[in-house]
Amino acid sequence: MKIWIISALVLFPLWATAQTPDASLVNAGDETKFRVISRFGPESNQETKQETGEVEFSRAWAHYEAGRHAQALAEFEGLTNGLFADYALRFGAESALNLKEFEKARKMALRVDKDSIPGTEAQRIAALALLNSDEKAASQELVKFADRYPTRSTALDARVLVTGLKSVSSELVNEQWYRIARDFPRSSHRQAALTALKKSKSKDAKAHLDELSSPAGQLRYWNAVYDAHQSQEVVDGLGKELPKFKTGSDAWCEANFLVAHSLTKLRKHAESVAPYTTVIKKCKGVGNWYLRALYLGGKGHWNAGDTKAALEVFERIWTEFPNHSYADDAAYFSARIHRSANDDKKAESLLEKQVRSWPDGDMVSDAHWLKIRPLFAAKKYKEIVAYIDSLKETGEQDLYSMGRMAYFRARALELKAGKVKGAAEQAYLAVIEQYPMSYYALMALNRLNGAGIEFEPKPTKGEAVETSAELEADLRFRRGMAFVRQGIDSLAKLEFQELTKAKTDLWQVALLMHKAAAYTYSHDIARRRIDGWMTHYPDENALRWQIGFPAPFEEDVRLWAKKREIPAALVWAIMREESGFSPGIESWANAKGLLQLMDSTAERMAKLDALKGFEPRILFDSKTNIRLGTRYLSELSSQVDDHPVLMIAGYNGGMGNVGRWLKEKESEDLDLFVEDIPFGQTRNYTKRVLQTYWIYAWLWDEHTVPKFDMKL
Repeated sequence: MKIWIISALVLFPLWATAQTPDASLVNAGDETKFRVISRFGPESNQETKQETGEVEFSRAWAHYEAGRHAQALAEFEGLTNGLFADYALRFGAESALNLKEFEKARKMALRVDKDSIPGTEAQRIAALALLNSDEKAASQELVKFADRYPTRSTALDARVLVTGLKSVSSELVNEQWYRIARDFPRSSHRQAALTALKKSKSKDAKAHLDELSSPAGQLRYWNAVYDAHQSQEVVDGLGKELPKFKTGSDAWCEANFLVAHSLTKLRKHAESVAPYTTVIKKCKGVGNWYLRALYLGGKGHWNAGDTKAALEVFERIWTEFPNHSYADDAAYFSARIHRSANDDKKAESLLEKQVRSWPDGDMVSDAHWLKIRPLFAAKKYKEIVAYIDSLKETGEQDLYSMGRMAYFRARALELKAGKVKGAAEQAYLAVIEQYPMSYYALMALNRLNGAGIEFEPKPTKGEAVETSAELEADLRFRRGMAFVRQGIDSLAKLEFQELTKAKTDLWQVALLMHKAAAYTYSHDIARRRIDGWMTHYPDENALRWQIGFPAPFEEDVRLWAKKREIPAALVWAIMREESGFSPGIESWANAKGLLQLMDSTAERMAKLDALKGFEPRILFDSKTNIRLGTRYLSELSSQVDDHPVLMIAGYNGGMGNVGRWLKEKESEDLDLFVEDIPFGQTRNYTKRVLQTYWIYAWLWDEHTVPKFDMKL
């Protein structure tokens, strides 16, 4: 039994821990220092004071991460009272368990407050520690834990462990195998669970297998595969299972839709058409599969080049579902198809229908733009101004469109008059005033600058952010900040999540995190949790803006930006967008670190920069990532004559695509080029990062307004 316990702990780790520091950092204090400097840089200037026991917890944590359980336990035992008590008891209990000190492990685990963050895992550790003396009671506690937290990975660990206990009834074992197969369909244990249930041959096992093989059970499994983005597996596997579903049933419709949409995700648009068409033919009135198949099937036809079929499907959407949000999308897509076929009459008719029938639709601003875009090519500037002036509402609701109509009205006035001064100048100034710190305000400023008109927006004093003694004393905040200082992100994040759930004044939380250099967390609160604060040009004391747009790693950013002759503000803008200032982040595509570099790109930059000993893992080091990321930006800069807008587009969409778009461009105007970028993601990324670049230049470089050529 003791051997089983230890092997279980090896197979199923009890806690997701932070990345282990470099092996050369053998001293626990050095390990902690490494984490903090790597995250914020040596200039972080944290303002929160060190907590009692913080150094000891840091030391204990370093031992724990390194698997030095005897040393970790000794340190944790000295911290079982005070701010870190529950965490010390929980991790101390795990260390004791690894040392086979089962009684001590259980006692420590049971002392953890069940309502605390580490309380959940402590319950499981307590049950594991009981296995050595009372297997039956331990199994009951483990099952109870798994039932209480059914989707946690630790619940899976608990159920697997229970299946190997001799004192457990066969019915309970079968129940655990069933729950493993049902609740964790992507687990490596699923096949073992199915095999065990088949071998059992008991009535309960057969009932479990029947449920798992039922339409609902099958869909549960394939939805998990789908959610894991294993699209080809869905196409191949579920595609073969389709005959087992009753034609026209909800499960059959969903199964066909999953296959179709998986093909869409694989960009096999021509192949996706057939299953979408099957759903359209057989599933009308069954759930929402019919409508979803119309929408995505229409796009599938369009992407496959069958515009006639796409138009027919899109028309069914707005005809049969005129009040659904898909209706205006379908009309807009159809207008784009007609426009690309040079059928301006039909395109115009559909756009008129869209803005008339769905004036509050989420794509109405795009419809307005599509209506006036060809007028620029035709040089019908008077018509552009008249159309925009006729609009009661523009439908502009996001940073990608806010101010677009006003800006292009000003541009039309300029082109009509052949000069900026006069009505065009006033129109540009109105954009700058009405849409502060926006993408289109920056475009307007550069139009004025190109005409020799120097104008600097007037900063407005923003609302103050008051510190809160109550918040500073909050145990969740204090623990979270202590973990940040130690570089223990997994624990800091949990504390801050609890804190932001309970606090209504999120600015106070963000301010204290900002002061403590926890920029990953502080800027994210301003960015994603608080709306309506970017409504003015910030002054020198614009604390809210500085919280939302911090400048971490300043020494390294400015050093390498200067060496590469690129703006530091641009480096911060891309860093904020790519990683949110988290050095250890890795994307689904394996891009790494602050500037999200791909291994191949980074290795090439390392060679060009004479950086020896490159390994992908060093991209998680902030200094190295900034060095190689700025080297890559410098390369992009050299390819586009230092134009920041093209650099940004190339960073996201690839310079090969940017080069092709430049060759195919219909206009020499930069503003029209950006609007015409065919990749929606890259178009929006370019606008978003350019706006952020301006904000950084304004905040951290003395109200600088980036200047660039508006002609390509």
